[in-house]
Amino acid sequence: KILTKVISFAFLFGPMSHMKHTFSKERLPFTSTYIGSLFATLYVSFHLQSTILTILFAIIQVLSLVWYFISYLPHGHTTMKFFASMLTRSVSSSLPV
Repeated sequence: KILTKVISFAFLFGPMSHMKHTFSKERLPFTSTYIGSLFATLYVSFHLQSTILTILFAIIQVLSLVWYFISYLPHGHTTMKFFASMLTRSVSSSLPV
C-alpha cells in the first residue's frame, strides 16, 4: 500500500521530476534515512538475523515514510516541527536529571 502512494506521487509529479525532488537538498535527509533504514533492515534480518535490530530499523522506515507523506500536506513540515518540540519538551521535563 505504501509503495502505491509513493508511485502515485511520482505519477502526479512525473517520474523524473519526482526523482529530482526526492534527491533535492531539502529532501535528502528523508531519502538517506529511508534508503539507509531499508538496506539496514534487509542486512540485519537476512545476514545478522537479529529480531530486535530488524524491528528497530523497520520502525525507522515507517517513521521516515510518515515524515515523507506529512511533509506533502499543507503546513505539514511546520506541524511536524511543532509535535517534535512538544515531544522533546514533555520527555525532557519528565526525566529526573
